[in-house]
Amino acid sequence: MAGGRKLGVTAALLLAAASSAAAQENEPPWLLSVAESVDCLRGVDANPLFAAVKVRMPSAESMGLSHIDDRAKPNGREQEILVRYAEAVATCVPLFYEDEQDPTGRAAEELLARLWREQTALLRKLAEGELTWGRYNRDAMQIDRNLRRELAALLPG
Repeated sequence: MAGGRKLGVTAALLLAAASSAAAQENEPPWLLSVAESVDCLRGVDANPLFAAVKVRMPSAESMGLSHIDDRAKPNGREQEILVRYAEAVATCVPLFYEDEQDPTGRAAEELLARLWREQTALLRKLAEGELTWGRYNRDAMQIDRNLRRELAALLPG
């Protein structure tokens, strides 16, 4: 299943950003940063070490009722894996540059940085046992919807 595994929510967020702007002729610097981040997240998601938790937190497109209604909290072993997963994901943060001249690019960078922080804070709460799997999945889906809505309003086409 490693080759066919869907991207996690964080990667899906960034991939949505990349695909929303992909039609532009010249890729802006922020989009290149997003693409690098998505590649990094794909590598993290492909790591078999994280398979036991990834099955409980699929991409928004793969999420079913059982995922959003899951009332269990991560057990001790899952929490350990989630901490490692969060550390690995942190190495994939998109790097944006303050010299972005395009107002749309700056706005996209700010949006993506904010939603990245929200998603990683949510993941940290799950890893600390503060959230159930279902609460995490519902909140992650909301972050995904917010990104898609805000990017659609921000980016042309």
